[in-house]
Amino acid sequence: MHASTKFEDITVVAIYGDGRGKVAVPAITKTVEALPGARPLLITNTELDVTMIPQMMISAPLDYQGYSEFVMYSLHNYIDTKYALIVQHDGWALNGENWNDDWFNYDYVGGPSHAALLPNGEFQMQYNWVGKGDARVVQNGGFSLRSKAFLEAPSKYGIMRRHFKEEILSNEDVQLCCMLRGAMEKVGMKYAPDEVAKYFSFEHLGPPHEGMDITKIFGHHSRFRQLLPNGDMLYKLTTEQRQQVMGEVDAFNMFQNHYGYTIHAV
Repeated sequence: MHASTKFEDITVVAIYGDGRGKVAVPAITKTVEALPGARPLLITNTELDVTMIPQMMISAPLDYQGYSEFVMYSLHNYIDTKYALIVQHDGWALNGENWNDDWFNYDYVGGPSHAALLPNGEFQMQYNWVGKGDARVVQNGGFSLRSKAFLEAPSKYGIMRRHFKEEILSNEDVQLCCMLRGAMEKVGMKYAPDEVAKYFSFEHLGPPHEGMDITKIFGHHSRFRQLLPNGDMLYKLTTEQRQQVMGEVDAFNMFQNHYGYTIHAV
């Protein structure tokens, strides 16, 4: 059993500016259970009938772009602990025993994703960056640990987001891990190396996670998987679709066979 003081510096937070914040309650609860002593928090634009989880309000709804803006430039105002662990309804802690204190040594830790920025400025997805040089890999923001200093840095140091026509390039994790990483590192922010981050979380089980025991990964985040209020999982892929997504059959088997989730699939 972890000592409760170990995680008192972490706020487990979900941000929903669309009135749907209740869907994230199972993920918040599950993650706090994995990190005894951590503080739960739901940030919402609509006060919800939710017990046991404190709520803080935002004044207006957040659209897709607005969420990224909020995380980059406003979230720090809502966090009173040294770290924030962002969760979503489709991203939560899997096993508290897999926690590693070394993650406290970094300002940003998230699961290595399929997307990365190459040194020549090309943004590659579907792991097309593999073998093409020293890439800045996007560490998934939907389940990520960030220091309060990291949350404050864009506002404190005037590190302004870059604008692109492609929607994905506006995602806060893409911006912070790729376009703005150099500026963030110049003001002292430390990103976990991918070899460290791969044990923190996964989005897809692609090249960064090859050859490792996936049951040793702390958490996950993917739009394909959702935690339901009764503790079951909703898997938003058919059997055929799971076979077409890299690593998803292994992920499904882990959730069902290793963790014992009752899975409802489409």
